[in-house]
Amino acid sequence: MCEEFWPTVQYLTKIFNEKEVTVAVLDPHPTNYFYKEFGYFNYLQLPTSLSSEEYRNVLEIGPEDSPADAPYYHSEKVVWFSSSKKWAIWGERSLGICVIGFNEAVLLDHLMKSPSKWSYLNEDVEDLIGLNFRNMTLPQDFKDSLSKNDAHDTDSE
Repeated sequence: MCEEFWPTVQYLTKIFNEKEVTVAVLDPHPTNYFYKEFGYFNYLQLPTSLSSEEYRNVLEIGPEDSPADAPYYHSEKVVWFSSSKKWAIWGERSLGICVIGFNEAVLLDHLMKSPSKWSYLNEDVEDLIGLNFRNMTLPQDFKDSLSKNDAHDTDSE
């Protein structure tokens, strides 16, 4: 959600010459909470031309009667996806992680050169994520969920 993340999103959109990206808050629940309370979904379609500061400013805008419900302040799970649907990023605030998925292998080379530090899912990354859990260990069901679609998972190669 921070403005330092926006250049990575812009970098990804430039690869496919995309002019916008969608940011959608998934938790709190889009229908059961946000739509029920405010009459619309907490989704934003942002032009990729925004500066990092403008990106943050937009995320700080909440419902008129409830500014604390702005995405920047009140979101646990968020997705960013491109207009081309060739990539998407899922982030979970309490775990401090983002997971990117894409359907074109060419994106992997670009991603590893992007402004943000990305890494394959490996034991070191799992250990870092595990710090968020009881006994500082990543639960097996969560680990299985993360690696389910990981093309670099040694069990799937």
